Amino acid sequence: MTNLSVLAVGQSRKDLLLDVPVTNRLSWVALGKGRLEVDGHCLVLTREDNVIEIPPGAFASLLLEPGVVLTHEAAKLCAENRTTLFWVGEGGTRLYAVSGLHANSELILAQTTVRIDLSKRIAAARRLYTVMFDSPCPPSLTIEKLRGIEGSKVKAWYAEQAIAVGLEWDGRATKSAFQQAISYANSCLYALSEIATLMLGYSPAIGIMHSGDPKSFVYDIADTVKFKHFMPHVFRWIATRQQSDPLKYFAFSEVRCVCRD
Repeated sequence: MTNLSVLAVGQSRKDLLLDVPVTNRLSWVALGKGRLEVDGHCLVLTREDNVIEIPPGAFASLLLEPGVVLTHEAAKLCAENRTTLFWVGEGGTRLYAVSGLHANSELILAQTTVRIDLSKRIAAARRLYTVMFDSPCPPSLTIEKLRGIEGSKVKAWYAEQAIAVGLEWDGRATKSAFQQAISYANSCLYALSEIATLMLGYSPAIGIMHSGDPKSFVYDIADTVKFKHFMPHVFRWIATRQQSDPLKYFAFSEVRCVCRD
C-alpha cells in the first residue's frame, strides 16, 4: 500500500477525525485514475496496481483529475474534515466543479477593501503591472489609464514574441489556428489560476485591473505569470510545430498537454 499518511507514531485512524486547522495542512494533492472511497476513517484511492491511503485531514484540498470515481461516503468524509474537492482537468488545465469550498471571510473582506478604495486599488494595480512586465508602472491616477497602458504593452509583447520565435503575427482578433491555440492555452492558465484563487480563500470575481466578470481576479493573477513564464513556452512550441507542418491544425489536446507539462 502506498501511504500518504502524516500520522505520528502510535496515532490511530480514529484520531484523523479531529479537526486539523487548514493552516496546519498540506495545501493540496492531485489524484487521478482510481476509485476514491472510505476505509474505516481514512480515504483510500484504489487502483489496479496499488492502493493509496489519504488521511482526510492532512490536505486542505484534493484535486480530482480525470478517471477518479468518488463514492458518497468519501465525499461525506471530506465534508466532515473541511477538505475542499476540486474536479479538474489533467494538470489543473480545467476546473469543472468545486465542493465544500470554505472561503476565508477575512481575506475576502480585505480583497473587497482594496477593490472599493480607489487609492488602494490603483496601488495594487501598479504592483500587478510591475510583476507582469518586470518594469516600473508609468504614472497613472486612474484604472482606465492603467488598463490602456497594459493593453498597449500586451499587444506589443505578443507581436515581439512572435517575431522572436519566427512566427508571422496577424493580430489577436483573427481566427487562425495559431490564434486559437493561444486562446486555448490562455484558458488552461485561467483554470489553474482559478483553482489557486479558490484554494487560498479569495473570490475570483473581485478583480483589481479587471472587473465586471465572474473571473476578474483570476485574470489578474494569471497575467502575473503569463508573459514571463507561461506564454513564451507556448509560443516556442507553436513555432516548432509550424516548422514541422505549417498547415496542420493545432488539436486542443496537444495544446492542453503542452500547458499541463
